[in-house]
Amino acid sequence: MKIEINDEFASKIVAEDLKWHINNFKKDIKKAKAGESYLKCFSMSPDEDIKRMKEMMNAMKLVLTYYTVPSDE
Repeated sequence: MKIEINDEFASKIVAEDLKWHINNFKKDIKKAKAGESYLKCFSMSPDEDIKRMKEMMNAMKLVLTYYTVPSDE
């Protein structure tokens, strides 16, 4: 069985996935700042990890602007 989706639906999938990852980074940054346990993504140093997560979040937000318009958010 072959399933086809249109470009608009594919864009919505990508946008929702990016939003999900951004929200998870926000949660992990909050946990890291509070000294709680979280999944370390880029470094074993919480300060370095926070820095890298923020950089990645900013990059994802930039890509998200390609897939969404203000009314979609």
